[in-house]
Amino acid sequence: MTDPNPDKQADYRVETCAPVDLTAAEIERCTTIVIEGEAITDPDSVKKWLPRSVALAVVRKGAEIVAVGAIKPARPPYARQVAAASEYTFADDLPELGYVARDPVHRNNRFSPRIVAALLKRHGRGPIWATTSSATIKAALTDAGFNNQGKEWGKSSGRLSLWIRE
Repeated sequence: MTDPNPDKQADYRVETCAPVDLTAAEIERCTTIVIEGEAITDPDSVKKWLPRSVALAVVRKGAEIVAVGAIKPARPPYARQVAAASEYTFADDLPELGYVARDPVHRNNRFSPRIVAALLKRHGRGPIWATTSSATIKAALTDAGFNNQGKEWGKSSGRLSLWIRE
């Protein structure tokens, strides 16, 4: 897909980093963006796991963080819950791509494909999984080589689906 307004995209830069590379205020900004994105039902989970992520992709406009995504560490108990809900078995020791969210003021800037690509570049060629109920994220995952697996299941944030890149 081509960007409908490449000049506008030039105002934003995507960086990958480890959470420890960000200040406490920047981690708080990332956490706030994810929680306000409304796809997460447990804010305490974001507060716990975002700082423990393997890698983050942050989108900045100037110095301000306006969007974020993460590669979360393997969480076998949670992966087994997702496998059971989706009725699709996968290795429970894989990292998870998630927390892709942006500040609502910056909507319609097509950050999702850029965030996913940056995270996957940092991650390398190993297998990884994600869940989403968002059509935008589904499209970004498809473009990045993920395949939808199993069945959708209900959550308060919408019908979730499992996506795996081998």
